[in-house]
This record gives sequence, structure tokens and C-alpha cells, in this order.
Amino acid sequence: MGKLSELFTKKKPAKNYYIVLIVSVLVIVFTLIFRSIYLNYMESLNVSLFQDKSINQINTEDFDFALTEVSEAILYVSYSDNKEITSIDRKVYKLLERKNLIDKVIYWDITDLYKDGSYLSTLRNKFPEVSDNISIAPLVIYIKDGKAVDVISSEFTLIDTDMVKDMIEKYGIE
Repeated sequence: MGKLSELFTKKKPAKNYYIVLIVSVLVIVFTLIFRSIYLNYMESLNVSLFQDKSINQINTEDFDFALTEVSEAILYVSYSDNKEITSIDRKVYKLLERKNLIDKVIYWDITDLYKDGSYLSTLRNKFPEVSDNISIAPLVIYIKDGKAVDVISSEFTLIDTDMVKDMIEKYGIE
């Protein structure tokens, strides 16, 4: 029992306490830094590449005006509050970038309009020639001389890069 009581009564050097304090502070600081990096990374996954400043974007108020001036364009309609949709957006963006078609893309973010479906009536009124094919976003509309020529919609399955690639090849979009 003598050794045990000596262990608790023996005076410990103050530098040990300082080392423990410094290590504890460093662990907390590194934990906060890595948490911040992780949260920023996770948030960046939820941002569509189409929201980049180099992409032509339209808002609901300018929708009619912006599309009357277009001779040839790919209207990409999507929303950004879903990780699966954001992943699709990234893949489609990369395809369009590889094909050098980014300058022909017009992006319409319908995140605020998606729940009530009001974007559908806007699109159907603007493009009556393909209104039967316009359904669930994300969707792609090929516009030639101000009129919709073709639509890829997510009615039965989410759009993918193969569908967009087929549309590009079908109409010879360059």
C-alpha cells in the first residue's frame, strides 16, 4: 500500500500539465479545422456546375425575353436541392464541356419552382410544339430558331449523359 500512496502524493512537474494542455488545445484546433473543410466539401457537392458564372443563366422573370433572342440553344432545366440531381448535373456539364457546347447552354434553376410544378406551365406555354413531352425536371430542351425541337425529360427515368449525347448527335449540335 505504500507504493500506491506514494504515487498519489508524489509531486508531478508542472511541465507535464503544460504538455497535456498544449496537446489538448492542438487536438481541438485540428478537429475544428478538419470539420470546417469537410463541411465545405459536402456543401460543394450540392452546388451544380451549371450555377457557374460562365454559364448563361435565366430566371423566371426573364424567361420569355431571354429565349426569343436565341437562334440555337440547349435549355437545361434543373434544381439544386438534391444530391442525385446535382450528380447528374455535373455529368451533363462535363459532357457539354467536352463537346465545347457550354456557350450554347442556357441554365434555368427551378429550385424554388420545383415543388409546386409552376415551371411546367411556363415551359408548356413557351414551347407548345413539344408540350406533351415536357414533364419532370431535370430536362433538356433543344431550341432552334426560337422554337423547341426536342425534349429529354425525367418522366420515366432521370436523364443521363447518354440521352444528352444522343440528342447532340441526332441534331448535329456544334
